[in-house]
Amino acid sequence: MVNEYDGPNLRVCRDCERSRDCDEHPMCPYCRGSNKAPFYPMRPSPGGDENSGLLAAMLASGEWVVEAKYDGERCVMSVWSDGVDCWTRHGKAMEVDAYTLARVFEMHLEGEELDGEMLRDGRYVLFDYHDNAAPYPYSQRRRELHRETYEGGRVIEPAVVPDGMTGPEAMRWALELGDEVEGLVAKRLSSIYKTATDPKARPSQDWVKFLPTVALVNELEG
Repeated sequence: MVNEYDGPNLRVCRDCERSRDCDEHPMCPYCRGSNKAPFYPMRPSPGGDENSGLLAAMLASGEWVVEAKYDGERCVMSVWSDGVDCWTRHGKAMEVDAYTLARVFEMHLEGEELDGEMLRDGRYVLFDYHDNAAPYPYSQRRRELHRETYEGGRVIEPAVVPDGMTGPEAMRWALELGDEVEGLVAKRLSSIYKTATDPKARPSQDWVKFLPTVALVNELEG
């Protein structure tokens, strides 16, 4: 995608030719204010941590993909032709490890808005992206992200529940991935990435999270 703006040094938005007071073009940092994130990321709805039946139905439907939900800090990245800006899920500027930023910049995703999770070890779990010009379904976005990430690098994709698992088995699988994973998130493959204008906006029904405990999984499997 060709970058429509000149990055954070731009003073006037090319779309509206207005400086700093336009709220119509979220890809331009000066339309939204240089100290604000271009959008607030999608939030998952709670699936009921004990609801292995719902999780099992999602796994078997072919309409959802279930991924590991990582225990880090949510991080939105705006990729420009001359650098990368990072934001928390609340829209505040965020500092990120320089090596991770360098890897993101090398991916040549100018003009894209990336959504992911920063882990404590400096790795970035890239699990989605937002593109105003091309609202693709998640199934297509996942394929594109898969091409940009690689195992063992600074930018990785989320682990996916193996085929054929039951609800309790998937929960056990997530718990055994280690401390960096706190549960599961199911995402509807046909869903479009819907940004929010408020960090407290209603969670999306297209993303559903499950946060099981060891005790719960033992009880469900017992």
